[in-house]
Amino acid sequence: MRPFLVAFIGASLVLGTACSREPEDPRERLLGTWSLELDPTFGVDPELSKLSTRNRLAVYRLAGDFLESLRFKFSKDGQLLTTAGKHKVRSHYRIDRADEGSLVLTVTDSRPNALRPTEQVQIVFADDQMQLARGNQTLILSRH
Repeated sequence: MRPFLVAFIGASLVLGTACSREPEDPRERLLGTWSLELDPTFGVDPELSKLSTRNRLAVYRLAGDFLESLRFKFSKDGQLLTTAGKHKVRSHYRIDRADEGSLVLTVTDSRPNALRPTEQVQIVFADDQMQLARGNQTLILSRH
């Protein structure tokens, strides 16, 4: 009885772990809502990482709540909803390339006065986070 119980518990743990992992296909991993991780973003963004501690604290005080409310919702139909506070921007995305653990997207902003109506975005997945790079900006996002 005891070997059976040990085998059953072991199999349950293995299956539970396998079922709880993120999907391996990056096109599937992209789907859902992602939120900004402020501290890691400050560490990897080429411009933000240059800020002194004093200036970084000033950004936190002035815009921390707004930045922490930043969400990206990727839908299967190619819709992208970006929200921050009460602001919402609807865009469309197209997957140009999917490699193991990474994607290249073309994002089209639907607003007529958009500063960047179309831009290329590179995404790299690591564990439960994604690194999203657009132009000279890099964001670290986690599943919300």
